[in-house]
Amino acid sequence: MSFARILRSSALMGGASVATLAAGFVRAKVIAWVAGPTGIGLMGICGAFSGNLSTFAGWGLGTSGVRLIAGAAEPERPAKVAAVQALGRLLAWGALALTLALFWPVAHATFPSGDYAFDLLVGGLAAPLIVATAMGTSILQAHGRLRQLAFVQVAAATGALVGGLPLILTFGLRGIAPSLLLAAAIPALVTWRQVRALGLPRAEPAGADLAGLIRMGLALMLVGLLSQLAAYAVRLLLGWKLDLAAVGNYQAALSIAGSLPGFVYAAAASDFFPRVAAARETAEETGYVGGRATLLGTVAPNPAIQSNHAHFVLLEGVHLGAPTAPDEHEELEVLLVDPRDALRAAAAEPSTHALAFLALHRLQAARPELFA
Repeated sequence: MSFARILRSSALMGGASVATLAAGFVRAKVIAWVAGPTGIGLMGICGAFSGNLSTFAGWGLGTSGVRLIAGAAEPERPAKVAAVQALGRLLAWGALALTLALFWPVAHATFPSGDYAFDLLVGGLAAPLIVATAMGTSILQAHGRLRQLAFVQVAAATGALVGGLPLILTFGLRGIAPSLLLAAAIPALVTWRQVRALGLPRAEPAGADLAGLIRMGLALMLVGLLSQLAAYAVRLLLGWKLDLAAVGNYQAALSIAGSLPGFVYAAAASDFFPRVAAARETAEETGYVGGRATLLGTVAPNPAIQSNHAHFVLLEGVHLGAPTAPDEHEELEVLLVDPRDALRAAAAEPSTHALAFLALHRLQAARPELFA
């Protein structure tokens, strides 16, 4: 992915992430002002507890779901979405069960007196909401809805700030966990509404898709969980050896170090899955593999009555190295054509598909040397 593309994506997804960072910074400052480092420490432990639960129970669905949907042909997508939703609902209920089962022993292992068990329970209830949000955002990202994803982030940050600050100012230390729960509930609700607005047709999930999500999610879950457990272990040691205020100082440093580059990474990944889908389709239909994929643009073919998007992807440096696997009713012939001849032929033929014609113009704008 080019640096210029990262900057363009950052204007949308990165801007939303900056809003999220700013809202989180304000909330943390208010907590520090009201409850001091102890409040920051409690926020970090409650957030880490729900984060560990949602990472384990979420089973990597936020990534595997995007890959499953984005890599499918358009007629197959409703069934893929249904599989992601079915597994997502099951995982969210699992996260709730884990929260109820683990908050008490974890509270007594984390805090010597178990004083903050109720706070850990309330904060842990964010886990199923986080899983539900991951399910919804995977569907939005797979359909290329970056604007909706940015809206979810901004709405969540704004709502959590407006609704969470009164809880903290009113209840002090005891208002921190409810504010974290509210911060998880808002994006879950907004994401659910955005997914419903897609108007996706109903379909039955396939067992093979569910099995694939479970297999793929295992590795994703383990990678994410191990890193989070390591950070949680540090918090535990600081709490045992020192106090909750020391955990707060660690949490503040960790948040600053980990959040600053985050919006760039999120923007860089925003167009990853359309490129994956394009490479898969090209290998399946032409036998050409390898090379480098560049997203040239995304359009809405008929936004008045349809909600789908078309992505134009350029594959460079490919080679013939895979057997073709067309669908049952596909008949394909692979032709090697000079880009200039292709554009002239498309312009001269009135029955040329508009999207194919637009794809050639996007290619001409991105690689003018091919048409010189």
